[in-house]
Amino acid sequence: MLQLDCLAYPLDGIDARLELVGWSYGRLGDDSLAWPDYLAQAAEQVGVAVGVTNSYSPWSDNSPLAGYDVPNADLIYMNEAQMEATGSLHYAAHIHDPYDTVDLVLGDVFEQMARVAMAAVVESPFSGASPLRVTPKPDRRVVLIGSHTEPVHMTPAALTDFGMAMAMEGFDVDLVPYGQPVTAANLEAADLVIVLPVTDYPGPGGGPEVYDEAWTADEIAVLEQYVAEGGLLMLTNSANRLKYYNRVLDPNEDLADASDLSGRFGVIFEDRKLSTGNVRVTGSSPLAVGAKQLSIARDNGVRFSLAEGIQSEVVAETGGQMVVALVQYGDAGGEVLVLADLTILGSSGEPTLTNLPFWRNLAEYARSR
Repeated sequence: MLQLDCLAYPLDGIDARLELVGWSYGRLGDDSLAWPDYLAQAAEQVGVAVGVTNSYSPWSDNSPLAGYDVPNADLIYMNEAQMEATGSLHYAAHIHDPYDTVDLVLGDVFEQMARVAMAAVVESPFSGASPLRVTPKPDRRVVLIGSHTEPVHMTPAALTDFGMAMAMEGFDVDLVPYGQPVTAANLEAADLVIVLPVTDYPGPGGGPEVYDEAWTADEIAVLEQYVAEGGLLMLTNSANRLKYYNRVLDPNEDLADASDLSGRFGVIFEDRKLSTGNVRVTGSSPLAVGAKQLSIARDNGVRFSLAEGIQSEVVAETGGQMVVALVQYGDAGGEVLVLADLTILGSSGEPTLTNLPFWRNLAEYARSR
């Protein structure tokens, strides 16, 4: 994916240039930018000079594709350091202001961007053995269920680091999107199924008058059958709506609806938040190997309890409350991994990914079952 982004006229005294911005797998072991580098080389062949920049952050509309292991780049005309020094890149380049007119963008740079776009279409090797990826060819599959998760930022579109980590471990990352009921066909050959929180945008006054998301009986039956046949199902929840970098926004009025599904496995989410504090990884589960603690968003975890008599193991806790637990289900070796907080699969923009050891353990555990 190549995004043609902002072409604007910088303020006097600012020298801009074309840049291809990507999000590398550097924190996961490979800091190369195969697709942006390839585009820069292709552009050079047609006489266009383009720089390449790595950004471990949600840069623009291309960034959500990184969570699905789609090579992507943002082509933009800028000088970030000088423009940010004026107060903001948008101000310094007349972006989204009354002076952002067609007259400003017509010229040599406009033509150069078109040449880069043409090179991307005509010259790129889009074969199955594409050299544009740094991740291994996937031999496993993880499916995230977002059927009742309206905010797109609570999917791999913004759980970017997690999606990239799973891709680096050889998993194809797939999503059943909001509004599409989950079926047995969606789960075919899935080594891990992750159920995202039930949450919708609140109606007027914050209530469910307009619509209210909930699991259907058919969907619950499909997911229960998957576990009964030996599958690994992860249940997540969130006390709030989330945005990039685990940023907590408005309260999630639907958090208790997760129990309609989780209750089938003896797990009940309570309408109570977890107390804040350090999340300590415990136990001898393979999920805990090398992971001493987990990072979660403040006041976003949802407490859960387990029914008496079910076989389970606590993997992480805070203040005596369970944060991650592994529950056994059925006679075929099915398991349910319960996360009190979806932000365990997110990140906070920190240079070191605190939860990366847990993600890698999860990938290995799903692979070895």
